[in-house]
Amino acid sequence: MENVWQEFKGEQVVVFGAGLAQTQDGCKLWRYNYDLTYIVLADTNRVAFNPFSQGYIPHNAIMDENMVVQYTRYGYYESQIRTKLTELSAPLVKIDFDPLSNTENTASPYSISCDIRTGGSIISGTEFVYWNTDGGSGFTANPLTWQTGDNYTGSIPAQGHGTTVYYYLHAEADNGFQGNDPPGAPEELHTFTVLQDSQPPVIEHDVLTVWREILWGPEISADITDDLPLDTVKVTTMINSGTPVDLDMTQGTDGAWIAVLTGTVMVGDVVSYRIAATDTAGSPNTAYHPASGYHEITVIDMLDAIVIDLDQNHNSGPALQTALQNLDLHVDYFTGIPKYPELYGSLWICLGTAPDNTQLGFDPCMKFYEYTLEGGYVYLEGGNAWANDQRYPFQLQFSIGSEGSGSADTGTIVGTAGTFASGMSFEYAGDNNNMDRLKVKAGAFEFLRNADPSYVNGIARETATFRTIGTSFEFGGLQDGSGTSTKDNLAREYALFFDLIGTEPTPTPPPEPTPTPPPTDELGVKLWMPGTEFRPGSPCACKVTIGNPGPGTYAGVPLFVILDVYGNYFFWPSFGVFDYQEITVDIGSREFEVLPEFLWPSGVGSATGIRWYAAMTDPAITGLLGTMDTWEFGWAE
Repeated sequence: MENVWQEFKGEQVVVFGAGLAQTQDGCKLWRYNYDLTYIVLADTNRVAFNPFSQGYIPHNAIMDENMVVQYTRYGYYESQIRTKLTELSAPLVKIDFDPLSNTENTASPYSISCDIRTGGSIISGTEFVYWNTDGGSGFTANPLTWQTGDNYTGSIPAQGHGTTVYYYLHAEADNGFQGNDPPGAPEELHTFTVLQDSQPPVIEHDVLTVWREILWGPEISADITDDLPLDTVKVTTMINSGTPVDLDMTQGTDGAWIAVLTGTVMVGDVVSYRIAATDTAGSPNTAYHPASGYHEITVIDMLDAIVIDLDQNHNSGPALQTALQNLDLHVDYFTGIPKYPELYGSLWICLGTAPDNTQLGFDPCMKFYEYTLEGGYVYLEGGNAWANDQRYPFQLQFSIGSEGSGSADTGTIVGTAGTFASGMSFEYAGDNNNMDRLKVKAGAFEFLRNADPSYVNGIARETATFRTIGTSFEFGGLQDGSGTSTKDNLAREYALFFDLIGTEPTPTPPPEPTPTPPPTDELGVKLWMPGTEFRPGSPCACKVTIGNPGPGTYAGVPLFVILDVYGNYFFWPSFGVFDYQEITVDIGSREFEVLPEFLWPSGVGSATGIRWYAAMTDPAITGLLGTMDTWEFGWAE
């Protein structure tokens, strides 16, 4: 329908969509996904669906100027829609006109110029501007005179100061149609006021105080109002009190006046700016923001972090802020949506747990989505944010799916082996209601898991551009345990993952004598695993030990460790189609890690008869060097 709207929007045709059982945020997402410019309204209670749809979607209905349905059909038949819209809109009388603005002019008539079009012919002598000065039902008619093409001109007589003029334009065609501008006239009218303006414009502006060097080119925006049209709007800017530069501000579609600051800056520079707006009064009035002096923007590298606490209980926000500040980070704290998230290296968003949770809407989600596209790092927690909340492009950045909502079942939370949370374990005492069970999707990895029942509740993702952390519990509900199992240490690992802090340099240890390898009485290899059947949550690993009783050593020996999964072979250390590790076999024993320790995941089904094979070979005779070993194992839910 977007193409239809673009073709007919100037033909007195209004197109709008109705989102069946949708929220308004859901309709905004629909417009975004399909790049729509026409209005889409939320038909939450089937107000439009029931009378017009015939029970099917998609459905299109067309009403004429009298609100009578002229076309209704489910499915999408664009050629039929275009034909009907052309049939209905072509005969209409269409008046294109830019309304008059307030004025100080009391001496000469107020000129009107408009275009009048119709599928028939305009009846001469029906083209008028109707006006009065009291807003009542009685009007004076002044003729509109044809000039050329569709253009007509006319005027309203000059009025004294303090007069408000009410008016509308009218014309009739020989096909029986007539038109007004505005369309709702004479109940709806254009107005302008004749006044003597001695007041300067009013400038409303949110002052900018810091901006990042890498993002330089901040947008200065202001809402400016005046009784008369504006003549000029400028922002004057200086870098480090240097030469002033004037930049024209232009008015956007939302009415705000905008300019983008230019120039080359470095961290530590101070950029001054001042907005000036001048109106079109006979004696022009000028306003400044600030009234005197200049606003100052300090150029920074970045601000470390901002905690965006939307949890109605505020269970995690203060705890996160404190933990991050303990790392000597600059951490701002907001209970709303920040205007400039791009000033921060990381966002820490807390949504809470039902019934005190907050669902993110379309507008903030798109702001945060744009933030990730610019390379930002985002932490998002919410007990109920992943299973049932509306998913916008922002949430998709986390690569987190859902296994559904659980119950009040978040208890012991353990770190996943091989991740930045490895070795951590927390008892959970936060809000606990319908806690979402997370699912790892492409490009992400699990780092925290609820122990019983077993389900994922912490997932992270690292891309070349941005990084994310998503959890389905409240950080503030974690109870500090022993060793590394503290909120401060978990926050430190988060900050390391987000590159907010560096790792502490490891001191160079004093040289130690090379230990004597443990003795062995057999030349060969031994495999080891902690068990032969693995279930969700049980530890799993694999090691191989080589032994050489002497008296000689062996150099350039291929060590093979092969995983056999029903006849499919995976060669360590790459687990590709063929690989091995070349080693020196000294006297004694030596251990190699084949699989680092991890907790066996859930949802992987069951298997039996899976085998490891391990052996050293003698490349000179293409035979075994010593004994080989095998290990058979399996898994179950």
